[in-house]
Amino acid sequence: MDALNGEETEKIRPFHEIELKESYKFTDMCLQQYDNFSKIHTFKIQDIIFKETFQMRPDRIMALPERFLKRFTKAKVTSLIDHTPLPFEICKFGHLSYSYLRSFLLLLQDAFWSIPTITRKMQREKQLQQIQSQSIASAVSFTAAAASFFSLGSNKQIQNPTLNSITSNHSREEITVKVVDEYRAKLDKESRIKEHKSRTRVFLTVFLNSDDPIIEIGMNDVLRHGKEIVGRHDIIPIKTEQWISPELFELNEKVVNKEEFENTHCLRCVQMPDNLLVEIMRFRTRPRRNYELPLQVRCFMSIVGRKVEIRIECTVTGSYFTNVNDIHCQDIQIRFPLPDVWVYLFRVEKMFRYGAVHSTKTKLGKIKGLDRLLINKTAHQAALMEASCGTAKYEQAFKALVWRINQLPVKNKDIYKTQLFICRLNLQEYDQFPDNFDETAQVQFSIPICASSKSQVRSVSVNCCDEPPEKWAKLKSKFEYDLEINYAFDQAEIPKLDMENCAELQHLSQTESEADNNEDDD
Repeated sequence: MDALNGEETEKIRPFHEIELKESYKFTDMCLQQYDNFSKIHTFKIQDIIFKETFQMRPDRIMALPERFLKRFTKAKVTSLIDHTPLPFEICKFGHLSYSYLRSFLLLLQDAFWSIPTITRKMQREKQLQQIQSQSIASAVSFTAAAASFFSLGSNKQIQNPTLNSITSNHSREEITVKVVDEYRAKLDKESRIKEHKSRTRVFLTVFLNSDDPIIEIGMNDVLRHGKEIVGRHDIIPIKTEQWISPELFELNEKVVNKEEFENTHCLRCVQMPDNLLVEIMRFRTRPRRNYELPLQVRCFMSIVGRKVEIRIECTVTGSYFTNVNDIHCQDIQIRFPLPDVWVYLFRVEKMFRYGAVHSTKTKLGKIKGLDRLLINKTAHQAALMEASCGTAKYEQAFKALVWRINQLPVKNKDIYKTQLFICRLNLQEYDQFPDNFDETAQVQFSIPICASSKSQVRSVSVNCCDEPPEKWAKLKSKFEYDLEINYAFDQAEIPKLDMENCAELQHLSQTESEADNNEDDD
């Protein structure tokens, strides 16, 4: 038994250990080249340090004119100073399975949430210890050098800095509140919601010179309706007056005053660490049963004889996109699983490796209708893939056809208009059919508002400040669907397509252009 226990401990023994710190953050999952045939899913743990730099951020340009108009004669240079994050890579994790690595990332995020956050006082004490250790080391080296040359000593004691002398020195004081929605849903074949859930995470970043600032954050909680008492400088402008009913609160008790929150539902942050991104709260909301999704997707696959057709319909609803210049779906990714026996149809052989058949848009002539006047024009060849927008290709890392769209809607004319992706396969006699097909497809995208929980930051107030610091509120929603695929094995079962509400298809050729050859393929 002892030998077996010894073998188990050797198997469990880690090959490398990393001490978790408060400044460590996770990156989003991305793809990286693995070998000559495929890519691998990776994410990093980074140590983020903020540094003041001179730069102009596009999302904050609109706030600069108002600041300059108030003091036109004394324009501050600090308006152009921004706190830029400088990431340092600590560790990188990778796996060929997307679902396995994602579950591991969620476990690490929960582990970091359970780590007690360093307070502002502890942060100053740590800085004081570092300064004292440096001063003692420099004093010892100086006295040793002096004794070697002059053989003289000094009875004067070195005056070490105190805790009150350790203060921050920011040229620009700033507070940023970040609210992130995480929405997951399971949809049926008609894009109706079977089950869904939503979670909201609140982050706070502080750059203040005060020794012990107290920050109060007011959100659109229904229990605070009619009880808000804030100054004029503390109000964050918002466009809606919606109130929400959050549930299942999880607070970072090292930073947030729990008793104050239970009584007033106001986030009162005490001993907030400086120059550090901290998650201060998590809560959940109950989405409505008749919740209209911002992006409605339907997937079809018809198999009639040796002809296979894959069709994806994507429609943007208009309830969220009243002002298209500010709000739109970003980084849309639709993954349709493909059987392994058909993968070779989407692969192309290159000089040193294998790549994927990219979808490239055909470039028409500069003169409209010129191709109709040409005498020696070539007939259009049937393309393997066609789409109304975006690009598509087969990615071995997901084992699926991936349709990527940068953003929707565009120019206020794509609302309630169906975007199409069609892939047609003419199988030969030697091509095989799989025993079973995958039942679900995956959809991912983000929106720069809290679309699922309707959360808003209404006010941010700070004490012990001569001038009110700049305050920013960033909102974001991350959507993920598991969508059932509608399969049809007969001509009568194929659903009809309303072409009047669909965007025009752009033919996507199998050949790769020069620009695609420069990109990394699967």
